[in-house]
Amino acid sequence: MIRIELGAEALGQLRVAVSPLWELVASLQLLGPGRPVPWPYSKWAESTRRRLAGRPGGELVRCLRELPGSVPAFLTPLPVAPMRTIDEELEDLRHTPTELVRAQLADLVVADGPDAGRDPNTRLDWVRAVLEGER
Repeated sequence: MIRIELGAEALGQLRVAVSPLWELVASLQLLGPGRPVPWPYSKWAESTRRRLAGRPGGELVRCLRELPGSVPAFLTPLPVAPMRTIDEELEDLRHTPTELVRAQLADLVVADGPDAGRDPNTRLDWVRAVLEGER
């Protein structure tokens, strides 16, 4: 038996839900360069890295990997319902407050996209478009 003790704050953030956006972002994190990928994901990671090479998805993987700290929290928000679709979560992402994007993407520099000195909404639009597979 495993016993996990949670404080009131951690318990308040506990969710039992499916989040396709969280799964997508976690997958991108797993693909980051220099990171060993555990079995059973190693073959998937190898082929996906090849397919993303030179594409915006690969650029987003690199950008997220090079950010100091962790992935921006607005990319993996707490679920608001137990079963959401990726489209619903990407729609929520479109409405992320500008100040939150500015604070959490301040260090995101993209070679062929928005750089750190540009409008945070432009950077958010680029991230969202890559996550949707539009670029």
